[in-house]
Amino acid sequence: MKFIPDQPMHNAVIVPFFEDVNSKTAPGYSSTLSIEKLKSQCLEEFTKLGASDVLFTQGTVKDESAASGEQNRPAYQVAFRIYGATAEMILLGFPCRKDANIDRSRKQALFVYRDWLKGEAQMRLYQPNYMPFVSNLIAEGKTLAEWLMESGKLPMLASGKADES
Repeated sequence: MKFIPDQPMHNAVIVPFFEDVNSKTAPGYSSTLSIEKLKSQCLEEFTKLGASDVLFTQGTVKDESAASGEQNRPAYQVAFRIYGATAEMILLGFPCRKDANIDRSRKQALFVYRDWLKGEAQMRLYQPNYMPFVSNLIAEGKTLAEWLMESGKLPMLASGKADES
């Protein structure tokens, strides 16, 4: 017999369309800041974290992991240097039904990203030896996080029992 769960057992997130969110459900939805101003603010936060050579490349990502089905999402590839190495992140906006909302979706995503970067800077005050972006470092053409997941070389947690040797 094969067990079939009622719901998928993965952590897929149902991503709403930009037209289905509002300022209460999506921070930055009503932001009047320009894309360039938001990028500039993100750059300020990157600098506080020790990153340099930050480059935002605008594009689109075909999100095949979306629980609500395949979606084209406005995106930025953010490449930068930190700890003497290259790092990369993909920033996704909400998918849009109307092309007229693509820039608004990008602005909203940059707004949230900027605030997340501010939080990363704050974490350094509360966690000794905190190193933001380590999972985004590039190793063998992949981010460290991708490489770890694909290689299966994730460290196992200890059992919690004291070593009796």
